[in-house]
Amino acid sequence: MSFVSQAKTKRLLAVHGWSGTILGLLLYVVIFTGAIVVFADEIGAWSRGAVGHEAGLGTQVDHRFRVFGRIQRTSLSSVRALAISNTRSVVMQ
Repeated sequence: MSFVSQAKTKRLLAVHGWSGTILGLLLYVVIFTGAIVVFADEIGAWSRGAVGHEAGLGTQVDHRFRVFGRIQRTSLSSVRALAISNTRSVVMQ
């Protein structure tokens, strides 16, 4: 078992703390500049004053979800029917 002196432990703790702080700030800068790059077009449009109120969806959201739910239920039921028919044909063979 190896023992480390108290002075060396304090030094390693200080190095660990400062390196964590510096790397954390560097990571913050990378994330912040990455976000600026990703949203550059939107930021440019906003700074030019080209951002206005958009009309939004052409139909009500509730209606769109109902239609999507019907499509999804129909797709699932047809997939289940296909799976059941395939299972029966495999069992019968």
